[in-house]
Amino acid sequence: MFTPVSSDTSFPLTSTFGVALAGSWVGVCLYGLTIAQAYIYFQKYPKDSWQTKSLVGSLWALNTLHTIFVCLLCYHYMITALLHMDVSMLLVNVWSLSMLLFLRCVVSAIVMFYYIKTIIQLNGEKMRWWVIGIVMVPIVCYFAFAIDTILHAYWTSIFTEVFGFAYVSILPCLVMQVISDGFITVSLCIILFKKRTEFKGTRKIVNALILFTTTRGLVTLLAALTMVILLMIRPDQMWYIGPEITMVGLYTNSLMAFFNTRSSSCDTKTVSPTVNMSGKTPYLSSRGERHQKDTYI
Repeated sequence: MFTPVSSDTSFPLTSTFGVALAGSWVGVCLYGLTIAQAYIYFQKYPKDSWQTKSLVGSLWALNTLHTIFVCLLCYHYMITALLHMDVSMLLVNVWSLSMLLFLRCVVSAIVMFYYIKTIIQLNGEKMRWWVIGIVMVPIVCYFAFAIDTILHAYWTSIFTEVFGFAYVSILPCLVMQVISDGFITVSLCIILFKKRTEFKGTRKIVNALILFTTTRGLVTLLAALTMVILLMIRPDQMWYIGPEITMVGLYTNSLMAFFNTRSSSCDTKTVSPTVNMSGKTPYLSSRGERHQKDTYI
């Protein structure tokens, strides 16, 4: 559906604001899940370190800001423009769009670097740095293209000009995100697989962690891959903006779920011998019971 704006301009409403509205519905639902997970975390782990609590609180605050900017974006394009009966207002690129991209970049950076920290702590000295080097290459490229996309979006005054840098900035950014999520997920799964022992209880815990890590990585990876496919099929439209709005919620909930699943691991470990899987990995055990950096399963 194209709505005329002027004599020589047409605007795709369905593939821009329609899909953005649908994405905002999913994003608000994910924000509700974020609130629930944050509440569960602070109730179940009151003795966690202040760093972990600050991380969870920061992710909740950033998700709150993201939801507010999503509402502002939808209000401008779908309420204000319609009330004034001025379709030309749809062409104005509002600042909340660039803020959405900025918050998405910040949240993904926090989550990715947390998992990189986990990879560093789980790896041995010999493999640690070359594994991190391989993982960091697509991540650095991802953030470089993300910053370029944010700057383009901020300095663009006409909304349809976003199509002009779709292949230059947006598509490479999404491709690097897919590769980054894939590298992080595969690295964590390989490292956890190597940590398995002959004890049945420990193997059960590690297998559960591998399954959860794979699921976590696939959620964000498939969402980004969907955006890549949509952008490659229709670069002249913005079908990818719907999944884009949900990315902050997906990253936030994936990490919060990672924290909140520790209780099941702690329950399982009581039936198995105590085995030191690695040197220092605080995310595998509840600090409500043990105030130390070594992780025991």
